[in-house]
Amino acid sequence: MPRKEDDMEETGKRHCWECRRRRLVCDFTRPECNRCSRAGIVCPRYGDTKPLSLKWLVPGVVQSHDRRPRKRNVGNIPDATAERSLANARGMAVSPRHMEMIVPAESDLVQATEYFNAYVGPSIQPVLEVVPEFGIPLISPAIFQKCLGCPSHIRHFMICTALGHRMNHNGAQCNALERKYLHYRGLMIKSLRSDINVECTAGRRGGYTIAGILALLLTDARQGASYQSWRHHLEGIRKIIKLRGGMRVSSGTVGIMPSLNLFMLTAVLGDTTSPASDLAILPAHLEDVEYMVNTHADENHALYIMFPSPLFAGTAKTNYLRMRAAKDKSVEAGELAHEAYDILDVVLSFSPENWAKTKTKALQKDCMLLGNLYKAAVALFCISSLQSVSALPMTPFLTRTCAALSQQLQSFLGEALLSQKFERIIIWPLVVLGAEAVRGDAAMRDFVRKGLLEVSGYTGTITPRMAKSVVERFWASGKTRWDDCFDESYMFLGAHGIDCREL
Repeated sequence: MPRKEDDMEETGKRHCWECRRRRLVCDFTRPECNRCSRAGIVCPRYGDTKPLSLKWLVPGVVQSHDRRPRKRNVGNIPDATAERSLANARGMAVSPRHMEMIVPAESDLVQATEYFNAYVGPSIQPVLEVVPEFGIPLISPAIFQKCLGCPSHIRHFMICTALGHRMNHNGAQCNALERKYLHYRGLMIKSLRSDINVECTAGRRGGYTIAGILALLLTDARQGASYQSWRHHLEGIRKIIKLRGGMRVSSGTVGIMPSLNLFMLTAVLGDTTSPASDLAILPAHLEDVEYMVNTHADENHALYIMFPSPLFAGTAKTNYLRMRAAKDKSVEAGELAHEAYDILDVVLSFSPENWAKTKTKALQKDCMLLGNLYKAAVALFCISSLQSVSALPMTPFLTRTCAALSQQLQSFLGEALLSQKFERIIIWPLVVLGAEAVRGDAAMRDFVRKGLLEVSGYTGTITPRMAKSVVERFWASGKTRWDDCFDESYMFLGAHGIDCREL
């Protein structure tokens, strides 16, 4: 006789896995059923694969005693019993009803979670003092359980993050780790391809799809493998956003703002370290940035705490002007210079003191430092990159301004490097100072070199070391133009994470 669950699936409605387990009638709400939400349970959703069933226990707490077994040969212990013993030793107990769904203690996902909590999370914790929404410092049992119900590419990203951090932090080549990393990267791409097909046909799970593409981009960038392909990732995200109705509609989706902000940050900063002739910024892209800044900058999102919104908007406008100066020969030099000075005036008139006062009292001192640091970095980028495409003239005044800004930026970076709370969010300013150090002295270059190495070791990413190689090659080239330094499309993004907790 067919089961009732099978009958429901044939009718086109499938119970979520939790309602099926509890033998309740699901309300079929997507992506998570309301019955689970009202019960305070993380809904495992409606996937084809039965989710893993885990229960987290406080280590050392005994909730039941098994009857003492008869003495027997240890080698004859069944595999299921051995797995249960190992799981209990790690603080996880598994219901006997679901023994077939046990996650082995040696599984890569569990190991990745333990590695993250032991080595990656502690380096994120200090950043949260400045940027409360920067990332997740600890994969708690609740977060782990929710990950089991997420698309598989999110779980594969967790594993790749742990493997990549281990490879980069140790600084040694390990073929076994590299093979495993590439294996899970391939699985991530396969899962993403499936989700993108669903997104294009049914419009579901758009938030997870955007987060997944960003995760793939960050995974590649941390291993130094995405400097030729990251634009393709961003273009894919733009198409997904367009399918969802555009940036304005997408930004209203619950839980998607961290992903959208990271997308904008990646696109804008990636363009700063790319040749002006390689940029393909549409007016609509700039309008999206301006809309997000004008609409959401006052909501204390992580992006606008570590990168003040007027400076972020000025950086995006500088990129657009660089592209026009390099590609549109019909624009007169006087018009370009007028727009360039307008952007520079906005950047230089930004007041870190007034901006810091808009934050909570506990954040004001740190925000003051970040405001001064990013003001100097953006002003240097604006002048040097626009001079590189002849949108700004080479004048003694601007030369003196750049020299003064370089000294200020080095001073602010020196202060920031004294605290671990800033090391994950100052890679781009270090790169800007590195490009400007071509006109500086040996002490400034040595400062940049040591700073990038320190950040690379602390964050466990290859990005700062790649940046070090790029600026060192520029110093030795005898050239001084911004586009001579970044003659390829590089992306020197900080060690950011993907926050999917509210999706």
